[in-house]
Amino acid sequence: MLADVRPDEPVMQEEIFGPVLPILTVADLDEAIAFINDRDKPLALYAFTESDTTKRRLAAETSSGGLNFGLPMHHLAVPTLPFGGVGESGMGNYHGRYSIETFSHRKAVLDVPLS
Repeated sequence: MLADVRPDEPVMQEEIFGPVLPILTVADLDEAIAFINDRDKPLALYAFTESDTTKRRLAAETSSGGLNFGLPMHHLAVPTLPFGGVGESGMGNYHGRYSIETFSHRKAVLDVPLS
């Protein structure tokens, strides 16, 4: 974890892969939502809150590949939840049946008689 990260630091300029979790502190929920929405959509959004209002607002007012409250990265351990990105962080999902749907191609075949 990287604590007290500023938005202009290099670690915040590109998508992060690996066991690095920058922690940003914001003044309030409105600032958090604005911060998220002013940037490319994240692969995952981790919020540490027990407030149902905060959870509802983050789900309704932000877009990310996944939204997790509590333990970071725990959603990867739940095979029934899809994991994947949206926008710059990629498209599609994987895990369980989502992997089959994502990595399978359904060929459309149309056969219309000529007469």
